[in-house]
Amino acid sequence: MAATLDQIAARAYQRFVERGCEHGHDVEDWVAAERELLRYQIVLRAPGSNLIEVLRELRDVTGMELRELKDRIDAGRFTVRRAAPSDEAEAIRERLQALGAELTVSLV
Repeated sequence: MAATLDQIAARAYQRFVERGCEHGHDVEDWVAAERELLRYQIVLRAPGSNLIEVLRELRDVTGMELRELKDRIDAGRFTVRRAAPSDEAEAIRERLQALGAELTVSLV
């Protein structure tokens, strides 16, 4: 379920109160609230030329067996993670792109 504007606003306000109601950080609080509440989907479009290393990394990320991962990749686009928090989605993207994989990261 995607975060609504009301949920983001409520979390941003909560951050404002936690800071002691110090003004001047509204944009910072809003962006931080979005990062906490929004969820992302990571889809592997292509593993690139370093397939074995990508498979090992995917095994660490998903906990799936190598054969099952290979079969899913061969079948087409593979959803690595659904509804991942922003920080997790970014870490997965960086790890896999460093190995040459092509990914799509989108809001859920």
